[in-house]
Amino acid sequence: MVPPRLDTLIDRLQILGLTPNEARAYVTVVRLGTCRVIDIAREAPLQRPEIYHIMPRLLSVGLVEETLDRPVRYRAASVQSGISALSSIALIKYKGIADMINGLVAQLEAVGKKNEERSEGQVRVIVGPDNIRRNFREALESAKSDVWMIGTKYSPSRRSDTAFALETISKNHLKARNILDVDKDNIHIAKRLASALEVRHYHPLLVQVYGVDNRYVAVGLETATTGHPERVSELVTTYPDYVKMLREFFDATWKQATPLNVRIAMLQGRVYGEGQTHIVWGREAIFKETADWHLKAKKAITEITTKNGPNRLWAKFEKEILEARARKLKWKIICHATPENEASVRKLSEIADVRLIDRPFGVGIVLLDDSEAMIHYIDPDSTDLSDSPNDLALVTTEGSIARNFFHMVDYIWKHAKPLKRKRSGR
Repeated sequence: MVPPRLDTLIDRLQILGLTPNEARAYVTVVRLGTCRVIDIAREAPLQRPEIYHIMPRLLSVGLVEETLDRPVRYRAASVQSGISALSSIALIKYKGIADMINGLVAQLEAVGKKNEERSEGQVRVIVGPDNIRRNFREALESAKSDVWMIGTKYSPSRRSDTAFALETISKNHLKARNILDVDKDNIHIAKRLASALEVRHYHPLLVQVYGVDNRYVAVGLETATTGHPERVSELVTTYPDYVKMLREFFDATWKQATPLNVRIAMLQGRVYGEGQTHIVWGREAIFKETADWHLKAKKAITEITTKNGPNRLWAKFEKEILEARARKLKWKIICHATPENEASVRKLSEIADVRLIDRPFGVGIVLLDDSEAMIHYIDPDSTDLSDSPNDLALVTTEGSIARNFFHMVDYIWKHAKPLKRKRSGR
């Protein structure tokens, strides 16, 4: 049994966006100090595979740090800075929706008192489950291109409504995405929806929203969980600024949400894609890790190199870069030019897209599209291709981590200086 004080801590961490098991693991690390996965599993208590899934998430938000020991040990980062970062994420996520609702209340009052000349129907409140259901069907039928939805665990739904939505989406060839708080009670609904639209899991979801194209959005105001189902209501608006705000809120949440197949595996007690995040030791093993990426990539391979990275890249991967080029793939390289690597940078610019930055990175980063990432530390950072036991790389196929690295590297790419290229005739 968890003592009441720890239980309270876990509840409060969930409010800030952690799952119950993430909160439990974090509190355990704070209590133990530097510890291994087996220590966390014993103390939490949690299954070890679940902890391997949790720790990258806690690392990504800055709550914990990991050592380079084998096996890896974890320790809590500064509690003040970690909780501050976590609360900032939660505040950003919900501030937009809170501001939007406050703004709409003021706008509704203005519509009734000062702006009666405005056309009706831009903002309205719909009350009662039957009226809401009718409005949803009408909105869905009016969709031209896409529908996007956020549904809480307690969102009211009938089988007939689900069937109607699936039929309409399929018949009108709509792009449809749905974010749900998926658990064992509603997993069957999520699976059914996934037959016609993309479904992802996110927890916690505190508001129900759906939008049609970029012109219409509805926000749940009072749900059936209040004990008065007849009072359930939603606010509907077609004001462009509000629709745009909520669409951006949806898109940001979608990027952080968990794919449905991963969530299903977690609920069934399995580790989806075992080895999603792992550590590789040795220079030759690191080379092998990315040896077939030019065949797996769908759009691009992007990388940031260390000072001597261009020399190693040219010596080891010239053939792979040429093969990627033949497949119409982009190979984007971000590096710092020095007298020692100038020749390799110029050669690479003939067969790849090269951009320059003002100073070298201490670690290298390689991305396969936005789905896989490798962060590697080379010691020594030399042109030598021979194996080195000091070399270390972290490889992940965990979606949210890879996408976060992709957005970071893409930002650096956009602000880096393009290197004028001479295209090779090869």
